[in-house]
Amino acid sequence: SQPRYPCFKISQKHGPADLPAQVLDTRYSGFYLRVLREGKISTGDAIVKKENGDSNASVAHVLYLMQVGLQEKAALAELVELEALSAVVRNKFRKQLGMPEI
Repeated sequence: SQPRYPCFKISQKHGPADLPAQVLDTRYSGFYLRVLREGKISTGDAIVKKENGDSNASVAHVLYLMQVGLQEKAALAELVELEALSAVVRNKFRKQLGMPEI
């Protein structure tokens, strides 16, 4: 649903002050999923990706756009319409484009 944006807490726990920036540079910061349908899952159960959705947007690309903002207006405009992306991130992009929040 959205990339995990590393903050200062990772530095407090693991060391260098610039660790959040180092994690961002790798584009492997992790991501949050949301539950669309409740159900049961147990240790050892397989989690299978069923579909890609309508967009080619990757977690790394969304994370990149969270960093560069208005430098990529066309990409931001495309992502504000992507319902699979969290409302928090979509509203951040909408704000950067001068659009009202959803």
